[in-house]
Amino acid sequence: MTRGQPSQSLPDPGAPATLFGAQSLLASAGAQVVAVSAGRVVGFVRGIALTWLMTPASFGALNVGMTVANVLMPLVGLGLSQGMMRYAPEHEARGTLQGFVRSATRVAMIVAGVVSLAVFLMAGRIALFLPIAESQSIVMIRVVAGCAFSLTVFHIVSDLLKGLRMFRAVAVMDVASVVGYSLLAIATAWFWTDNAAIVLTGYGVSSLILAIWFAGGLRKAIRARGEVRHRPARPDARLWRFSLWMMGTMLAWQTLQQCGLWYLSWMDGTESAGAFYAARLFAQLVLWGGLALSSALSAHVMRAWEADGSADALVRLEAGTRVGCLAILAGGVVLSMTGPWLLRVFRSEYSVDPQTFDTLVASFCALATFGFVQIRFSVEEQSHRSFWTCAGGLLVASLVAVVLSRLSGDDLIEQAAWITFAGGMSAVVFAIVLLTFHGSSPSPASVAVMLSIPAIAIDSRLALVLLLLWLALFFGSRRFVTGPERRILSEWFTRR
Repeated sequence: MTRGQPSQSLPDPGAPATLFGAQSLLASAGAQVVAVSAGRVVGFVRGIALTWLMTPASFGALNVGMTVANVLMPLVGLGLSQGMMRYAPEHEARGTLQGFVRSATRVAMIVAGVVSLAVFLMAGRIALFLPIAESQSIVMIRVVAGCAFSLTVFHIVSDLLKGLRMFRAVAVMDVASVVGYSLLAIATAWFWTDNAAIVLTGYGVSSLILAIWFAGGLRKAIRARGEVRHRPARPDARLWRFSLWMMGTMLAWQTLQQCGLWYLSWMDGTESAGAFYAARLFAQLVLWGGLALSSALSAHVMRAWEADGSADALVRLEAGTRVGCLAILAGGVVLSMTGPWLLRVFRSEYSVDPQTFDTLVASFCALATFGFVQIRFSVEEQSHRSFWTCAGGLLVASLVAVVLSRLSGDDLIEQAAWITFAGGMSAVVFAIVLLTFHGSSPSPASVAVMLSIPAIAIDSRLALVLLLLWLALFFGSRRFVTGPERRILSEWFTRR
């Protein structure tokens, strides 16, 4: 079957709403935004509760452990969940989805088990690199190994659901995960102990239970399609190449997201890290909202690319990128302007300067924007370029960290915020330059919106002026949003 031809697929968006049915882009984005919003509210309540139930040092150690688990997760799974998400639409169009899912999942599970076991057995050596007490670090690494395995299994299922546009199931899965972990963490810290390793255990337990349950629903949904059995679709060289490069990209991206926290932990211990992470609870809202939008857009662009050809897919990508980046900028402006009031919910031990908060917000706006740029690399199977842009951002963050560590400034939390911003924004700039060099850059209008993000860290009023300017052009200029892009946007926002 060739691209552009009709293909057998999962239930279309017009079918009766079911948990494991495919949704349209608007419904997908809506489900993701609602899920992210609900998850962030629950996660925020959990964070606030834990700041009252745990000491800043224990809270910082808990979040260092979560950071390590999330950074290790792509390594444990070798990026195969990302590869499965990328190629599931292709096998869906070919009618080989069952064989592909069965073979790729089996390989991914074996890889995850072997690598996580190796991390568990080498806990003593790995613990030397953790900025927490040695007596806690070995136990923490063993818990982290289990969490990384559970997260890998969770993302195998979640990313397959995304690739098949089952965003209603993704939304429920994500919210249930946050709620489950929050209940376990708060109950553990309240009734038992504030030991970070024990509280972290709930993260892995809730993820694994949900992954098993949703895997059963996904399996039934795929079988219900009545697909004619074809030859086994085993993982091929393209899948491995894409997955391994995406593993590197996700490792670099996760490290970029956490580099400020890591710098602060090494420079001043986990107590300052706890205060820094508390401020991130609000700042990360814009990141998770942006990722919800970009993941929904990615799944639908991949499907259009496989079924309708590259021209239609790229118009959809450009329209979605413009809207997504404007939404990220708007979210950043709102968080920046309301920051002084938002930060009052924390105890005095967790207080940070409002300017530092603005820098954190800009950091996560940049990281969220990178999600839209990265789609261009994935759709053209250029995941190695995605890795190099993230690695470039990480290099810049490292250089800034070295320079700041030699300065006499005492505000290490502010330094950590600027390190995160430098890395995230550099990755976006490097990606734009690389895409331009290869002739597939986002439009000048989208680039202009992306490059407005630093204004949030400089002055929220300047960022507001730029946002209003872009919105005026968005609604009033045919050059800012072309005719084909307006047609796509109209289709998205009028189709149920």
